[in-house]
Amino acid sequence: MKTFPNPVVERLILENIKFEYGTWMPPDVISNLTVEQIVDFETRAVKTFFRTFVPGREVREGVRGLVTVYHSWWEHFKKTCFPVFLKRFFPVRFHDEPIIIRHYHLCPHTGMDFKSHNSIEHFKFLEGLEPDD
Repeated sequence: MKTFPNPVVERLILENIKFEYGTWMPPDVISNLTVEQIVDFETRAVKTFFRTFVPGREVREGVRGLVTVYHSWWEHFKKTCFPVFLKRFFPVRFHDEPIIIRHYHLCPHTGMDFKSHNSIEHFKFLEGLEPDD
């Protein structure tokens, strides 16, 4: 039987690390901004939700491609690790979901430019995330 030596416990001194998050918001967006905070007591964290509305209109919607979604982690494991003859008896269950790209025209007075490389990050904040109830 193999024995392991006694573990050596070392003292680790921690320091405070600065953490910030910021985003740019035009005045028209801030004028009707709703902020909601929920305290999650299990993780001792605070979830913050921002909700606002900007004048604009969806111009077109296009399907960029499909992404394969497996029904569970076990189905993905079968796809990657099972040999072909076992896949015949235990087929992999999955479905394809489309990747939808939406194009919007926004009112130019909001001052929001969606032609920049980080337009996805700017627009995610406008999606109207709903808190988990």
